[in-house]
Amino acid sequence: MLSLVMGLHWTVIQSAAFVGMVIRYSQTDSLPMALSKTFDGLHPCSVCQWVKKGREADTKDKIPKSEMKQILILVLTPQLIFLPLDFEKLGSHPNSVALQRSLAPPLPPPRFV
Repeated sequence: MLSLVMGLHWTVIQSAAFVGMVIRYSQTDSLPMALSKTFDGLHPCSVCQWVKKGREADTKDKIPKSEMKQILILVLTPQLIFLPLDFEKLGSHPNSVALQRSLAPPLPPPRFV
């Protein structure tokens, strides 16, 4: 999900298009010339044009940075957790490990033989 939000799918598709373009151009030209045609931006393939339109559509849908700061401030409000004041109530709870851990260790410490 994170990769889709970040737009990494466009990078993967564009990389595959670049590989295809290098292979296609290297069949008629030398490898340096094929690389030059692939990355100069003057010879885009149909996949490259499709990716460009998709990226432009994604940037139009994004929220401006000024609004994003306001949204993040609203979302990142701290949540308060209220604990019971009387820890004796924890002893009657099925999980009394919390009460046992709050007591001091026995003196002298038990020894395993």
